[in-house]
Amino acid sequence: MSLFRVTMTGHGLQLRIENAAPVDAGFVKTEFVLAESEDEASRHAIELVRTQLQRQADEGGLVLKSVDIEVDEVARSMKFWKLMQKEGFVFFPEKEATPNGEALH
Repeated sequence: MSLFRVTMTGHGLQLRIENAAPVDAGFVKTEFVLAESEDEASRHAIELVRTQLQRQADEGGLVLKSVDIEVDEVARSMKFWKLMQKEGFVFFPEKEATPNGEALH
């Protein structure tokens, strides 16, 4: 088995923000996984991310609408200590908004 770094981008969820309307959002996430191949690493990383998103939804921080996850990059890595570290999601708004909440076009 080899260690792989899998970088993904996802879309199709909403962030719940206290005292505000939910915000349509996407995310970027990197996972380090052990696998036999790049395809297996991609599948395993996507499964891990879906599980983490579901956990956050169960805790009330997210609404999962129609989550689409794309693998941006898969690369072999030698940073085995990364298996013990859990990196978070980087969320971003799907649409830019003005200060009064109107969407920009």
